[in-house]
Amino acid sequence: MAIPVILDIQCGTNIDDMFSLALALCSPEIELLGVTTVSDRNGEGTRMAQDLVHAYNRTTRVLRGSAKPFRDDPQVELQAVCFLVDTVRKYFGEVTVITNGPATNVALAMEQWPDFEKGIKRIISMAGWMGQRLPEWNVQCDPAAMKRL
Repeated sequence: MAIPVILDIQCGTNIDDMFSLALALCSPEIELLGVTTVSDRNGEGTRMAQDLVHAYNRTTRVLRGSAKPFRDDPQVELQAVCFLVDTVRKYFGEVTVITNGPATNVALAMEQWPDFEKGIKRIISMAGWMGQRLPEWNVQCDPAAMKRL
């Protein structure tokens, strides 16, 4: 049985997030419920993710999320955040959320719906390792979101 996953990525100059999306798209172990993007000021990262989804002949939704850090972003209705909340409500207790970028969208979802944390099965975050001297890049981009997470 495939694991229901939401992939939250930051598509930019590095290949890691696009590689994780490609891996998720071709993994039968994963039921990719949707892709949310973060730190995408001009929408180019979202378009790149949509192009990759289409290249794999998939119809997985790709939604643009927050472009600014957690505490700098006004509490507006972001499609990606609404999607995160709605999907976790629908699949309560079943969804794995993977953040390969700053945790901004997930932190905003937690603020929007207090039961978000209870509704996810697990969260996997690219955020460095215990004892790391300097914060990992995704943490540096939005330390307040990672603290909330």
